[in-house]
Amino acid sequence: TVPSESMLMVLSETTLAMPRRWGRSLRCWREHRELRDVVFGEPGGLGLELDEPLLGEGSVGAERLWRLRATHPPASALKMKEGSILLSVNHARIHEHTPRSEIARRVAARPVALTFANPRRGGAEGQAASSSFAAVATEIAIGELREGLQPLKKDGPPLSAATAKAAAASGNAEVGKLRKLQAAKVLDAVASWGTSDGSAQPTWLEELSESADWVGRAKASSSLDACSRAPSILFRVMLFGADVTTLARAASASSAWRHLLCGGLREHWSSLEGEGQKLKCPQYRLWKWVLRWGPGIAPRQRLGFWRWTFKALEQTPT
Repeated sequence: TVPSESMLMVLSETTLAMPRRWGRSLRCWREHRELRDVVFGEPGGLGLELDEPLLGEGSVGAERLWRLRATHPPASALKMKEGSILLSVNHARIHEHTPRSEIARRVAARPVALTFANPRRGGAEGQAASSSFAAVATEIAIGELREGLQPLKKDGPPLSAATAKAAAASGNAEVGKLRKLQAAKVLDAVASWGTSDGSAQPTWLEELSESADWVGRAKASSSLDACSRAPSILFRVMLFGADVTTLARAASASSAWRHLLCGGLREHWSSLEGEGQKLKCPQYRLWKWVLRWGPGIAPRQRLGFWRWTFKALEQTPT
């Protein structure tokens, strides 16, 4: 919640220079966590009216914290929400026992960055933990990568090269064919991993040694899920229905899925000789495809996709 040193450098940008773009993106991600960061660089009053915490026995929740009552110029131009909770001033965390004199002393500095928590809507408990984790990871990455680096220029590398490739690909009619061709190669590579006629276990499981505990349990059990028995179905779903976050979470669903999607990938990568052999690894191709093409299927495509997937499942030997 309280910005780090590098994050505060980004949030405190008050000019229209290139670093301000990093500040805007950082604020955007923090807003996903219901955090509002405001910066004042000009001398004078802030235009903020704060209600002091109520520390009586009957006060609960936000009543025991510093709350925003109203705004006046210049703060009124920021359209802040009344009832927002003041969390920090620069690096100092604000709590119910922080005296008004201490807050006044800290906000007198310029520039000064204040962090507020937006009031809960309808008593909601906030966003899911997964969304908060993604926002936290992103803001830390932006803040740390910004520190000590020169600003990126859109007409210089690497942005210029990426822009040129994107412009060339946007008008290329072969992009759709390339996407389908790469997906077909991934599915062909794992087509033989499933169960064969007369075998109760999938091929990929039979080829594994029982050095890992989960392999022995999986071989002794007959309760493998349908996607583990037919990895082509799992790969089909990941290719056309997942983004990179979903792919990573799917790999954590079970030991079998972790092995199929990314388990042992590092060892397999190091054992291959030559760049050409490395590029043939199905897991590598899967992750590369999802990173490039994998925003997930649109809602209007879901019915047709699942029909196609279940049709392929019916054709898979069990």
